[in-house]
Amino acid sequence: MVTYKIQIYPSQSITDYVRDRKTQILDEFGQYKFYNSHPHVNLFSFQADISHEHLITKALKEASVFVDAFDIALNGFAYLKSNRAIYLKIGNGSQVAHINQLFYQKFRESAKSFGVRVIDPVFAKYPHMIIGSEFEQKAFLKIHQMFVDQKYRETFRVDEVRLLRDIGNGKNDSVEAISLLEKAAISLKWPEEKVWMVNEPQMSLFSHVA
Repeated sequence: MVTYKIQIYPSQSITDYVRDRKTQILDEFGQYKFYNSHPHVNLFSFQADISHEHLITKALKEASVFVDAFDIALNGFAYLKSNRAIYLKIGNGSQVAHINQLFYQKFRESAKSFGVRVIDPVFAKYPHMIIGSEFEQKAFLKIHQMFVDQKYRETFRVDEVRLLRDIGNGKNDSVEAISLLEKAAISLKWPEEKVWMVNEPQMSLFSHVA
């Protein structure tokens, strides 16, 4: 079994901004967790047999029928004390999470129909864009002061997701980009579904799903 991740990437201007913030922290405090990672938003991850990778890709393409795109509205910085993390908040996080949940559910149904066993799924209940984590306590307090008053609002639209394979040591191999727009050639297996969006307070970043 290997771990697979589903991620979305921001626009180039946002990528450059996040990398600048990462470099700013790196220059002042040295290396930290995620300092070298490409700016991204995690949607969900799971484990599956690598021999089923082509079927996983096929299941994601079928599930993409139900997702037109992800509209992301970044809105300032937030912090998580438990692992001393700093990240960019997604202001419409509840909306993104609802679309993500639908995408995951349809993927799981399709994967099951292909005989793919998906285990240990982790679903991003409140998606976010990580800057870094596991800073030393003193560094974390200083970094908090650096960013606490910074206002950063930006939006971007994502019309594809990326399937990544975890190869260990914090590194991933890119397997395939899945378009959320190319639907004409895909046969529908499920009736169209309406997703109602609600605003909820951000309480936790991740939750395990059955």
